[in-house]
Amino acid sequence: MPPPSAPATPSRPAADRAPIPPATRKGGKGKWIAGGIALLLVVLYNVGSNDKPVIEENACESAFDLGTQAVTSGDLAAARTQALRASAECGDKERVKVNTLQRAIAAAEKTDNACQRNFRSIDGLLQDSRPGRARAGLNELTAACSNKPEAEALRTRLEATQESIKGALADVRSALDARDQAQARAALAKLTGLNRDEPSLNQLKWEVDALDAAAAAAAPPAPPAEVFMPGAAPVQRAPSQVQEPVAPRAPTAPSGSGTQDGGAAQRTSMATMFLRDAEQALLQRKFDAAKTYVESARRADPNNPQLDSMMQQIRDRERQMLQEETTIR
Repeated sequence: MPPPSAPATPSRPAADRAPIPPATRKGGKGKWIAGGIALLLVVLYNVGSNDKPVIEENACESAFDLGTQAVTSGDLAAARTQALRASAECGDKERVKVNTLQRAIAAAEKTDNACQRNFRSIDGLLQDSRPGRARAGLNELTAACSNKPEAEALRTRLEATQESIKGALADVRSALDARDQAQARAALAKLTGLNRDEPSLNQLKWEVDALDAAAAAAAPPAPPAEVFMPGAAPVQRAPSQVQEPVAPRAPTAPSGSGTQDGGAAQRTSMATMFLRDAEQALLQRKFDAAKTYVESARRADPNNPQLDSMMQQIRDRERQMLQEETTIR
């Protein structure tokens, strides 16, 4: 016979069960809060570590751009500063930018050194009163040098010198027309100090010298001065020894051939000098200056047999140069 079963224990309703305190639950609210904070820290760390290369890349790019702009504007000091900054900010992947900037600075320094040498040369020509050669030097400057402030300052000086030369030339011509010896010689000295290569300088010198010579020839000779001895009694002349005043004679033209030969020799010598200057100008391919010298020689000695021959040589050489340039084009 089976043993009797134990009496069934009656179950309590859910409402009568004792609630479990929150702090005793496994994985309660405190653990969730700690986990959230840890997750936030991880996210912030990842975001910060991802932004760091971006910031470095932006600094490198900024230094490269600013350095390139400084090279373009000619501010090499600022370009060197940005190159140092780029070298510190750029990483290995961006090292090519640093090298590019450094090469650009080196090329700009080389160009600037060449420009400064040209500027010093042109400045020396202006100080040496050779504006024509200074203008040629300015025209031969490269575009990089021609755009610099130093070139603009030299051009301003040259223009002022050219205006002064025009004024001095006008003063010499005006004084020669007025036959004012002192003014003509002063204006000629000023012109010589402004432009030693003035094509008409020798002709103007000859004209001023001729004006001085004409004035000296026209001046009457000074009377001999009487010398009085201190304490000496005045010389008493007898009435028979007193000479009647003689009426002045009209001046007569010199009749000797020596004066004429001397003037002709001077004109021939002056014409020969002008012709030598024309030959030098022709060798340097300065055709306009050569023609000016020939015309000066013609005014000094119109009968010189070398005038037409020299002028023909200049024209032939000028025509040959034009043909050569046309053939090359």
